[in-house]
Amino acid sequence: MFPIKTPSTHFTRLGILGLLFLAVQLHAAGLPGMPDYYPDQFDYVGQVQRMDLANRHVVISDQLVIVPDDTPIFSQQSESELLSRLYPGTRVGYSASFDARGRLYMRAAWVIPQTLRVPGKSDEEER
Repeated sequence: MFPIKTPSTHFTRLGILGLLFLAVQLHAAGLPGMPDYYPDQFDYVGQVQRMDLANRHVVISDQLVIVPDDTPIFSQQSESELLSRLYPGTRVGYSASFDARGRLYMRAAWVIPQTLRVPGKSDEEER
């Protein structure tokens, strides 16, 4: 025999498909106007204050951040920027973690336009 389809099972399936479609759309939305390789939010957001390229140290919103050689840096134009792309005044979102000695190591950074509001911690909360 053939299974009997009632209106309620049809609407349930449509509802589930609609929710899946919405979830995919929300996930793909990301930050408005930013490339797909930008995350929806960042661990930290701040403004570069000082740079020591020789030692790969950056001060972002009064926080010393060590930038390992293999740290990817992204901009709206490229998925592979040099550390020198960051300069005092550049606003960045970045992921980072602390080592056993309490030093902050950057894992990745994204150049963010000054006017873009990002979810998560704001620049003011970092200070």
